[in-house]
Amino acid sequence: KYKDSKLTLDDLSILREYQITGVKWLYNLAKCGFGGILADEMGLGKTIQVIYYIKQMLLENPNALFLIVVPTSLAYNWEHEFNSFAPEIKKEIVLGSKDKRLKILSKISDTNVLITTYGLLREDENEYLDKLFTTLIIDEAQNIKNHMAGITKSVKKIQAETKFALTGTPLENSILELWSIFDYVMPGY
Repeated sequence: KYKDSKLTLDDLSILREYQITGVKWLYNLAKCGFGGILADEMGLGKTIQVIYYIKQMLLENPNALFLIVVPTSLAYNWEHEFNSFAPEIKKEIVLGSKDKRLKILSKISDTNVLITTYGLLREDENEYLDKLFTTLIIDEAQNIKNHMAGITKSVKKIQAETKFALTGTPLENSILELWSIFDYVMPGY
């Protein structure tokens, strides 16, 4: 699926030093069997760090499968970022009518990255339950801060070897919100 490509210093030259550290941190967590919360402030490049983490993981396993769950307003931004920084990665935006989404999900063997929204993940939950993702990434993780909400329950049912949460605000009102995100990242820990 993933075109044979190697990360080079030119590839990394667009990243700032703290972003390189972030990519290495995500990679090391995954290799150690842990999940994590990347809680950089807004505008510091959490998306590009995840894209470079995915690039590295695909170098090791070209058949790796990633699911990225985002608020509706960010789905096409993620697509744009992939097109800008990793156009060689096969990705699908799982949006549109139910029939269109089911068609995309029936052909996931042709892709490496699926991007969907919280609402559509909840609506299509049964289509995801039999799949095992290499990494499940949720953007704007405060969307699962209420551990009783349907969206939170749907996200936590998805099977993945590694789970990452991206957020600029891991804690807004209550420590229970942070617990809910940690319960997603490393259930039962």
